[in-house]
Order: sequence, then structure tokens, then C-alpha cells
Amino acid sequence: MKIKVYKNTFLAVILFGSSVAFGQKKFDLIVTETSLGLEGKILTGYVSSFDFSREEVRRGWWKYARQFGNPIDMREFYKVKIPSTTTDGNVDLTIYSQTLADASATKFKIGLEEKKYKVQVEELLKDFKKDFYIQHYLGELKLKELEAEKYSSQYESALDDEDKSEALNNLNSKREEIERLKEEIRKVEGN
Repeated sequence: MKIKVYKNTFLAVILFGSSVAFGQKKFDLIVTETSLGLEGKILTGYVSSFDFSREEVRRGWWKYARQFGNPIDMREFYKVKIPSTTTDGNVDLTIYSQTLADASATKFKIGLEEKKYKVQVEELLKDFKKDFYIQHYLGELKLKELEAEKYSSQYESALDDEDKSEALNNLNSKREEIERLKEEIRKVEGN
């Protein structure tokens, strides 16, 4: 039985170490002014980095943009038409976004032709990034809670002290991970 404990402990250390190295997504609210050259137009806008794949960011933007407009996939970029009824104006607004894979991250660019809405576009990008990371952390949180429930059940059904101890250690580890994720969500919300 001692070998089982050491093997599981060793495996847990390896898995925890790899999740720390590869699984953590760190939020920042760094947004830089940029320009986008799309459809023969030079648009003023902003760019920010996401430590997710290009496709994850594209899907996240599509889902987010549907809340206020009609996203159109133009293959290399998205065009989001915001109806004039939403903006209290006479003309529909069109926001352009482009998602580019970089060596270490994904660059997400957003812009529009009307320079007078520059501040709103920056705020829109920040809001999208916050929403995107919170949704990611909430998904991880749900998984960790399910794993904690599993270890709780293992503890309740364990017959000997060694199995109870192992289940309790695993449960405490999941609780720490859950608290870490809650703290990440609080950080994102505080920005």
C-alpha cells in the first residue's frame, strides 16, 4: 500500500506542475492603439493579447458580439453591424475585428471607421477581454467543483484510514484550486 501512496503523490506532483506550467491563463488589461487595414480602408483601433488559441478567441468574440450586433465572418476578419436602433443614431455602425495567431499568444484587433467612437471601441475591447477570461475561469471552476465532489464521495466511501487520508488530501488540493480560480475571477472583475 505504501507504493500506491508514493505513486499517486508523484503523479499528483507531476500533474500539478504541468498544470501550473501549461494550464494557467493570466489576465491583463493591456490595450495598445493600432490601425487595421481591411477592405481597402485604414481603421483606427486597438489590439490586445490573449493566451488562448486563435479559434477560441474568434468563437468567444462571435458569441460576445451577438449580444449587441450581427457578426459576419469575412474569413480573415469579422464585421459586426450594430443597428442604429441600438446606438440611438441614424446610421448602423460597423466594427471590424481581426484575430491573428502569434508565436506566444493571439492578437485581437478591433476598430471602426468613425474616429469619434474611439474611446468606446477601447472600452468594448476591454469589456470583451474581461468577459472572455471570466467565462474561461468559470468553466475551469465548474470542472474543479465536480472533481471535489468526486473526492468527497471517495472519502465518504473509503474503508481504511489510508484511503480516507488520500481522498482528503485530494479534496483539499481541489479546494485550493477552486479558491485560486475564485481569486482570479475577483481580479478580473476588479479591473
